[in-house]
Amino acid sequence: MVDKEIQVSVINRREIAKIILKECGNEGVEDDKEHANTRRLLQHALDYLPKEKDSVWKNAEISIFDIGGNIFSIRSGDCRNKFMVHNNGKDELEVINTQREPFYAKPYNWFMERWTSGRHT
Repeated sequence: MVDKEIQVSVINRREIAKIILKECGNEGVEDDKEHANTRRLLQHALDYLPKEKDSVWKNAEISIFDIGGNIFSIRSGDCRNKFMVHNNGKDELEVINTQREPFYAKPYNWFMERWTSGRHT
């Protein structure tokens, strides 16, 4: 069960930075342990973004599991690409891709979008 869900048009550095400010406040402000951990996890997700193609983040979900057992979800589009950010127990942060859009989906989706919108002629 997701404790907090945020829907954005596309997951990008700007959106995650806004979420960090909203959820954790400005950096340098006195944080409790949970907010500090959430900030680290969100920052790690932000740093991971360039490792995937921009198109991935248009239909993605990043689930963040914090030390309090809370699940924080950032969603865009139909969430065909799923990622999990967590602390692996060795005080190391990890991003794991748990679901990826199939390679054949993009041409199929492109074709269907044009066919159903009448732009195929």
